[in-house]
Amino acid sequence: MTKRPTPDRSKGAIIVSCRYCLVCLYPSKPHNSSIESLAIAYESSSSKEQPQPHQLSYNPMFNFGKQRKLQEERKRQEDLIAAQLRALELEHELEYEKLTQRGLIANKEQKIAKEREQEVQEKKKKLKLARTKSKDDDTATTPAAADDDVGDSDDSSIEEGKKASSKEEMSYVEMARMGYQQLVNAIIRPPRCSYELNQLGPEYFRFAGTQFERTDWTLMTERGYHIEVSQWGQKSNYDRPILIYLHGNASARLEVLPQLTSLLAMGLTVVSLDFAGSGKSDGEYVSLGYYEREDLATVIAHLRRHHRENKNLKIALWGRSMGAATAVMYGARDARIDCLIADSSFASLVKLAEELVETARQQGIVVPNVVVSAALQMIQWSVQKHANFNIRDLSPVTYASDCATIPALFIHGEHDDFIKPHHSQDICEEYTGPKNMLVVEGDHNDPRPATCITACQSFLQRHLQVAEDWHLIDITTLDNPLYPPWFQKSATANCTKTNSSSSTVGYDETKMGMTQQRQHEIKSSIKTMLGAQNEESNAEKHSVEVEMPVSMEKS
Repeated sequence: MTKRPTPDRSKGAIIVSCRYCLVCLYPSKPHNSSIESLAIAYESSSSKEQPQPHQLSYNPMFNFGKQRKLQEERKRQEDLIAAQLRALELEHELEYEKLTQRGLIANKEQKIAKEREQEVQEKKKKLKLARTKSKDDDTATTPAAADDDVGDSDDSSIEEGKKASSKEEMSYVEMARMGYQQLVNAIIRPPRCSYELNQLGPEYFRFAGTQFERTDWTLMTERGYHIEVSQWGQKSNYDRPILIYLHGNASARLEVLPQLTSLLAMGLTVVSLDFAGSGKSDGEYVSLGYYEREDLATVIAHLRRHHRENKNLKIALWGRSMGAATAVMYGARDARIDCLIADSSFASLVKLAEELVETARQQGIVVPNVVVSAALQMIQWSVQKHANFNIRDLSPVTYASDCATIPALFIHGEHDDFIKPHHSQDICEEYTGPKNMLVVEGDHNDPRPATCITACQSFLQRHLQVAEDWHLIDITTLDNPLYPPWFQKSATANCTKTNSSSSTVGYDETKMGMTQQRQHEIKSSIKTMLGAQNEESNAEKHSVEVEMPVSMEKS
């Protein structure tokens, strides 16, 4: 075996040793793996002038081992990231499958419970019919009874007076019962918003020279209810950020239409749903945000599963009234939400009820605090029995401190006398994440002005990182940005339909949500329950019969 020659370093030659061979650092010398050629190159180079360090050029063979290690480390990191993404996809799949499985189980349990309830109701009806028949047999007319009917006029007048007094006494009880029932139904069973699917717009339409489409889904929630969902977006850009709109009480997914034009003009994808108990979704009762969080969780799990290829999917929430409370309470459990807009949320349902009672007091109704506390306790009992949630848990202000990473924009109408502006201000003060408060003109259910829509666009553009080239059109060039995009009339909008009259908007927004009429009915029901003169109301035809506690009947 030939022994490697040891170069004479005193002559100035620079020879380095790598794991493969000895390589001369002089680029002019050809590389040869033989020791003899290296020795010759060394001897010949030692007689020449030594180059300066900045003149040295390294041979690629010298860095081969280091490059290989870097490539191996890069591949290892890529494999690790791919494994993490696969785990995240699997997590989204499992999350959605768990929700679906729980929903199927809950759906079966609900069907069984309904069948049992129907059997119990049928038995009660049969017993009631049997009792009425037996009473009719017992009260058959006899000669003695006929003689009693021809009694003295004085006795009959006394009996009529007793009946009149009992009717007067019962009138207050019945009035309180009716007010109590209307108030409970205002919380858990408001009038259901009815609409047709074509009011959601065409399945395909063009807006601002871009093709859009509407898709509808039916999802099953963890509680076993089927909820209806709609999505509007560009046909070729489903990787855009998604905004989920959350409707208010006594409303439906149709409520998103006034905001749809401004959102689609930004290049966003818009999703809106009917909460359980609202619109065309299953369910008998609503919960003002308590169970609506579960409906929202089902939709978000579906979106993350459907867009699993988009690893940086951005999701924003925009809620109004009940939907705003839902957005704040859901944000406390999901830090991956990128931002939220809460319009006219209540800070606490109990606090809101106390304020409505105080309003009744200011109008001349004298009610002791003990009676108010007792009434709230009874309402809590009825809501817990029928809708299975505690009204004292409906307090978005207590969830605000858990939303540390989600930017929020709080909006409230300056003249809102149903849910006063300080509710949003209280939530904003307790909110620990980035926040802004915007007080605008209008009442609780009034359309928001153009300045509010512009502020919301700026907020969403900043936190959803909306690119400038995504913007399709300046909404200030439109006749009315509150009209849906398929009804816009503008020279630059290039829409398929140009008729923008109020009769073709697709719905009557004055009949949806917490309208002035609904607010008046709720305030009247509070007065009626507390003993004020009953006022005519349409709430009875929308109500569900609610059992009043025995303690209230006795009082």
